[in-house]
Amino acid sequence: MARSQQGDKQAYTQLLTSLQSILQEYLYKRIFDPSSVDDVLQNILIAVDKAKATYTPSKPFYPWLYAIAQYKVIDYIRQQERKIAKETEFEPISETFCAPETNKETEEAFELIHLALEKLPEKKRNIVTLLKIEGYSIEEVAEKTGISIANVKVTAHRAYKDMRLTIEKLDKKYD
Repeated sequence: MARSQQGDKQAYTQLLTSLQSILQEYLYKRIFDPSSVDDVLQNILIAVDKAKATYTPSKPFYPWLYAIAQYKVIDYIRQQERKIAKETEFEPISETFCAPETNKETEEAFELIHLALEKLPEKKRNIVTLLKIEGYSIEEVAEKTGISIANVKVTAHRAYKDMRLTIEKLDKKYD
């Protein structure tokens, strides 16, 4: 690394080549999706290239390298967590309630949800319908309605809260 900082391109190429196998072993122990290892490896090598000037030749190289690698692994894990959260955040109601079984409780639950949806103001009802019944993503709903993504999320959250309260009130009437 010290030679590459001084402009030795061959030393830098050799360094990056040798780092690939070292980092792959490091990544296979931390990332359980083998198909993602190469992507994270590339991100680490890019970060090493960008941070090359920050390396101090008088200090050990590997702690510096592994600090960068650790940050990139954490970035990857956070990205995966956000992806999973986004995918599971809004499960369409249609998949859960639009084909009620003959079970009386399921039919009653479906009816309560339908009544609660009908009691919502038009904007909230439209957003819940697009998200939960028609299965559109938040981004697609924002595009269709001309509302910002943040506003769609807030409106949906408020609509769910309103529906929950309505269902609780209606459920008490049936008891």
